[in-house]
Amino acid sequence: MNDPNKTLVIVDMQEKFMHAEETYEIIPNICFLVEHAIYNNWPIIVVEYNGWGDTNLDIRETIGEYPHQKTIIKNDCDGGQKVIDYINNTLWPLNFVVCGIFGDMCVPLTVIGLFNNSNLVEVDVVTDAIYPEYSSSSRRQEKEITTSDIGISVTAL
Repeated sequence: MNDPNKTLVIVDMQEKFMHAEETYEIIPNICFLVEHAIYNNWPIIVVEYNGWGDTNLDIRETIGEYPHQKTIIKNDCDGGQKVIDYINNTLWPLNFVVCGIFGDMCVPLTVIGLFNNSNLVEVDVVTDAIYPEYSSSSRRQEKEITTSDIGISVTAL
C-alpha cells in the first residue's frame, strides 16, 4: 500500500488520555505510521480533544517540522467533521489512514464523522495503532488493516 494519495489522521493521542500502560504500546506503531507518511509525502492531521493537553511527545517529535501537517482541535468525540472542514480548504486527499486512542469511542466516531461529512472518503483503520481494540458501529466502508499491510514493520524502520 505505497499510495501517495493518503492522509494520516491521529486521534486523541494526548497524555491525559493515556491512563493505561497498554496505551503506550501503540506509540511505536503510530510513530512508524508518521515516518511512513513523511516518506510518502502524505499529509498528517493530528486531532486533539480541546483542553486535554498536547499529543504524546514521541509522536510530536516524529512529526517534527514536517510541512504537511495540521493539528485540529475538537470539542466532542467525533473529529470527523473538523477534519473534513479542513480538508475541504486544502488539496489533501480524502483517503484516510486512521489511528489513535479510544478505539471503542473516539476513533470509530471520527471514522463515522468522516463518512457522514463527505461521500468521497475512503478510510483505512490501522488496528495495531489503536487502543483499545477498534470497534466500529458503522462498518460501512472502512477497511481494517495493520501496519504490516501498508509495508511497515516495527523492526524494519
